[in-house]
Amino acid sequence: MHSANTQDLCDEIKNRYPKSEVFCYPDPAGSARKTSAGGQTDHSILANNGFIVKSPRKHNAVKDRINSYNARLCSTDGERHLYIAPGCKHTIESLEKFSYKEGTQVPDKNGYDHMFDAASYCVDYLFPLVKQTTPMPAPQRWGHAIG
Repeated sequence: MHSANTQDLCDEIKNRYPKSEVFCYPDPAGSARKTSAGGQTDHSILANNGFIVKSPRKHNAVKDRINSYNARLCSTDGERHLYIAPGCKHTIESLEKFSYKEGTQVPDKNGYDHMFDAASYCVDYLFPLVKQTTPMPAPQRWGHAIG
């Protein structure tokens, strides 16, 4: 839907899937107040339309979100946990053309980042990267022998 706003999107989803329970995994920035939406946030518009909104309070690091998405497509042990249906041509094109600014780890906003971002918010929410930490060794007791 080109040139649509959040309410237009809600109306279309409810029209297409009137009996479905809809889960949304939006950009965490969507909880910010928007004057263009009459003071409502994108998240509140979704919730007021009966959708279940799943979003962290703040963004995870962009590289963590990208790595989370990539790990679902193909993990380090070669397992694939996420598949893109062949009919999702815009998503496939987005994944093929997603790139970084030359010499950086900053995603290039080249027009192919939107579909990637949309899908990666869901994946990152459901399957966030878990940072491995080494457990601290048990504290050693120091003592003195008296006498």
